[in-house]
Amino acid sequence: DIQSVKDKLTKMVDAYNFAVQFIKEKTGYNDVLKTAGLLMGDYVVSTIRQQIRTPLITQTNGFIEDIDTFLTPGHLGFKLDREGVLSLDMNVLDEAIAEDYMGVLAIIGADKTGSSDSNTIEFYGAHSNYTTAGSYKVEVVVSGGAITSAKIKLSTESTYRDATYSGNIVTGDSTFDDNGDPVYPENALQLSVDLSQNATFTATVRVKQGFTGTIEDALDNMLKVTTGSIQIDQKHVDNQIEYLQEKIENEENRLTKREERLIARFARLERNIALIQQQMGALGFAL
Repeated sequence: DIQSVKDKLTKMVDAYNFAVQFIKEKTGYNDVLKTAGLLMGDYVVSTIRQQIRTPLITQTNGFIEDIDTFLTPGHLGFKLDREGVLSLDMNVLDEAIAEDYMGVLAIIGADKTGSSDSNTIEFYGAHSNYTTAGSYKVEVVVSGGAITSAKIKLSTESTYRDATYSGNIVTGDSTFDDNGDPVYPENALQLSVDLSQNATFTATVRVKQGFTGTIEDALDNMLKVTTGSIQIDQKHVDNQIEYLQEKIENEENRLTKREERLIARFARLERNIALIQQQMGALGFAL
């Protein structure tokens, strides 16, 4: 349903602009009212805008020139102006749909779909949440009709990492850190290997993710209950508030004690003045 796709993209544009305007108001300075936003100077909040903006202006992960029809959201008519306002040119979108409708759907919402340039090492599957989209270099050694070695790395990396294998299936390193996040980008990436020939085989495997999925991943990382950037920032702000409250309390206690000392000092001074006045009065009486 082409119209449904257009409607959803329009809603996405509206939601994006609302979020960006909200962040701008909360982190900026109002020249008219001469007031700063409540979150002005907050680094984490300021980076949120950049994280949801980047997928809209960069090449979409896993998409390659001369192979894919569209490489960036701009090819569908998305555009950001100087103020950061997002717009969608429906004429450009219509032209893109007419040229390659499936290509439009792919760059919008591909969910870790994959392909390989090899007939021996083929894409088998990837995890929607754990596998990082992009281009991978793969090296597999087959000997005696079985895999004896398998390595994977991003095409931008210099060092291969060992992969696990069982039968003819190779799986990327699926180690997780203490926060439950994948340590390596190839986490849960699976490849099938033709074992009919013995040799060292190489392949370039692409894992695609549409730009809307990249934005969604960024938002998910921000909103994680315990490890999300917003949650961490909230804890930091809470700690700052607690520190300031403690500092205020300590300062109030210090001022209270100083006030008590000054009151006591003035009380002694008043007694001394009264004593001097009495002595002066007695001296005057004696004279």
